[in-house]
Amino acid sequence: MRFRLAVDGADDTLYEQRLLGISRIKTRAEEAGDVDPNSEPPRAERPVIGMQLCIGDRQREVEVNLTDRRHFSYPLLIGAETIRDLNAAIYPTEKYTAGRPTC
Repeated sequence: MRFRLAVDGADDTLYEQRLLGISRIKTRAEEAGDVDPNSEPPRAERPVIGMQLCIGDRQREVEVNLTDRRHFSYPLLIGAETIRDLNAAIYPTEKYTAGRPTC
């Protein structure tokens, strides 16, 4: 799977990672357009790759689904399964509590 990072300041580097699978994600209401409220929500298919993630002093290989996030507030979302694997906790009112990554 080949992709480029879609974040401010990223260069035009082409990254390549092995495709682990395809994830089927519920489509957000604003992306779906007119949808019958009684029907199953539409799903988007996204490629899944493995990626090294470092938070604080903990590094893990995690599964990441790729999607263009240029128009979103955050370039990467960390899922509940990854947070559990890192034995981490989320404090919604705090930022950067793990400090600068050391791995």
